[in-house]
Amino acid sequence: MDLSAIGRTEDSQLLAERTLVLTDERKLPQAPAFIACYGALYSAALAGQATQMSRWSTCSERFSGLNQAQQAGYRKFLLQAESLALRQQQRPQEAVARLREAVGSNPDGAYSSHAVQRLQANLAFAMLDAGQVPDAIELLTDVRASLIQRFGPEHISIKQIDGVLSELPPEVRSHFDGDTLASAARQFEARMGRPVDRLRLW
Repeated sequence: MDLSAIGRTEDSQLLAERTLVLTDERKLPQAPAFIACYGALYSAALAGQATQMSRWSTCSERFSGLNQAQQAGYRKFLLQAESLALRQQQRPQEAVARLREAVGSNPDGAYSSHAVQRLQANLAFAMLDAGQVPDAIELLTDVRASLIQRFGPEHISIKQIDGVLSELPPEVRSHFDGDTLASAARQFEARMGRPVDRLRLW
């Protein structure tokens, strides 16, 4: 299952329901169900469906038998979904707090994986919503450099970050070239079929 596709399709919740049924019927490993539940949770948050969010939040009980790291991983998913819902409710400070908690629960506190880089970018986007612009730009700059080192400058993550930066006043992101940022925003839209936004990650 492609983790990057989570929450991008309207049938995320149907996919999760079917995955859970198959997992139980065939006694399959929980990993696909783990990812599918997050997809459903994320899509519910994106759609502002509080009832469905509550439903998929209970997946944490399903995964209580997993190892500690996997349980912590689903806790991060819950915090990210909550932050997404809070941002859509115009409560950015609370959203930032949820994401800081998720970042703080990372064992080594470093950019040790793509998932952590996504989490850091998500935090930075929420910080922009909350008006914490200088700190957000500093964090995005660090995450961007790490992603370039890992994936190269053409990765879609770089295009999204640059696209978000292009929307900021030139004076607050003066060390970035405006034309390059605008070009990245156009490339992101061409590849993803939607404009850059701060809610849906690459």
